[in-house]
Amino acid sequence: MRSSEILTIPNILTLVRLVLLWPVLVYLKSGNGYMAVLFLVLAAFLDSADGYIARHFNQISTLGKAMDPVVDKVLTVTVLCYLVFSPLYSMPLWFLLFVLVREFLLITGGLFIIAKQSIVLQAEKPGKYSAFFNGVVVISYVLKFNYAYILLIAGVMLTLYSTYVYGKRFFAVLNDHTGSS
Repeated sequence: MRSSEILTIPNILTLVRLVLLWPVLVYLKSGNGYMAVLFLVLAAFLDSADGYIARHFNQISTLGKAMDPVVDKVLTVTVLCYLVFSPLYSMPLWFLLFVLVREFLLITGGLFIIAKQSIVLQAEKPGKYSAFFNGVVVISYVLKFNYAYILLIAGVMLTLYSTYVYGKRFFAVLNDHTGSS
């Protein structure tokens, strides 16, 4: 891998998102939800920016395609763990377990497709909508909104739908592969 493929603006933005986890956790620990949300929103903005730049300025790299979802998952799971296990917040444990099981299924399915067909399945719109809405859920718990649990249930429904879409696509790709053998 050439250094020009490693040191792209999208890859640097992805690493900056990972670094932003530190101030998010510091502000969550101090109970300063507004500052934590500010850094979470900045990380989300950089996630959108790195994807846009990669696509529109031809800076898509193999490293970036692998690193971006890993950083997404590290940020998501770390913040959810903090919201579940910190006495300052009230995120239910079952939601963290739900997210972990879903991510495990998506990662396992994705790795299986890579191993069988050497292709990486791209994110689907329902998955992006689900991720965005679950970001709203996290913010609602950080800021201790009264209706956070209702948003959480809506987020679970949207996540179940997106998981169904990914599962359907997974089996379609798998069937195409076994049908062509």
